[in-house]
Amino acid sequence: MWAEHQETNTTEVILFDGIKDVITEFAMLPHGICSQNSQSNIRRVLDNSGIGKPFKSIVGYDDVSSGNQKPDAFGGIKCLESIFGHTDSQCLMYIGDHEADVKFARNLQSALGDNRKVISVAASYSRSEPESCNANPTIRHAQYRIFSKLLESMRKFQSFCALIAPLK
Repeated sequence: MWAEHQETNTTEVILFDGIKDVITEFAMLPHGICSQNSQSNIRRVLDNSGIGKPFKSIVGYDDVSSGNQKPDAFGGIKCLESIFGHTDSQCLMYIGDHEADVKFARNLQSALGDNRKVISVAASYSRSEPESCNANPTIRHAQYRIFSKLLESMRKFQSFCALIAPLK
């Protein structure tokens, strides 16, 4: 039922203040999306908002079998393979607004192995409360400061990834 509702829902999506700045500043990094929303809805929102270009792969619920939905790592593996042609990336950041997203990042970390790093960011932008998340994300952000803090984290992440890249 939820899938049918997603496909017929025409409610305009309003982006959060600052998200375009985050995406623009880090457009040189490959972006991907793994979501429980449909790929077509995600593409529509990104394209209508003028921020679709940096996203090299979008994996929606409709791209993954029911047994491999998040928090299973399958969608993340599929997204990485679509972006890079392999899963050998050294460092990834996964941003989500639900505890299941943190679990997804952990499952992706397990699937990729110890010579990869998945940084999990719990962000409060859809009435979620990352402060109460029991899954222990790498980084937590409260809604009122999410995008300035996200930019700060992304800058650190970029430096961190540069530091661990020689491990390959």
